[in-house]
Amino acid sequence: MGDEVTGVSVRRAAQILDIPQRTANRLVTDGWVTPEGRSKATGRSSRYSLGPAGLRELVTVSQLRKYGFSTRSVKKAITTLRALSGLDRPLAEQLTLVVAGDDLTWVQGELAVSLLKHPAQAFLAIRVSDIYSDLIRRLRAEENAERMIEGCGVTKGHFLAGSEKHG
Repeated sequence: MGDEVTGVSVRRAAQILDIPQRTANRLVTDGWVTPEGRSKATGRSSRYSLGPAGLRELVTVSQLRKYGFSTRSVKKAITTLRALSGLDRPLAEQLTLVVAGDDLTWVQGELAVSLLKHPAQAFLAIRVSDIYSDLIRRLRAEENAERMIEGCGVTKGHFLAGSEKHG
């Protein structure tokens, strides 16, 4: 399933996300969520429509608010994220944000950057699970190679000695 959904009214998105319409509309009018256009629906609360990027922005902001971040903190985080990423709409991207206490951290690869407590301070994010998975993959590959060598009736020492002659 992709991001094919377009033309969703702010009102409908707010209902599904269980956030006040007024809050969702304010996020649009304040520029934190960018609409794709005007909705065909009537009424003040339905005047904007959102595409995939706007929906990602609304989801991100609503989740941060749900988990206790003030509007001021969210705006500060977005401003810092814009400066660091060079993107006008960083929340429209597929981001990894980590909540650590009352700080919000942006993780990109092995780099983690504080957005609130120590804006722009970088931390090292060690992905132990990735390193472990690579270790297991390499160990299994070695085991398979040894089994193949043994299956051919060649000893490990014989194989190495033979490769030295040709090296």
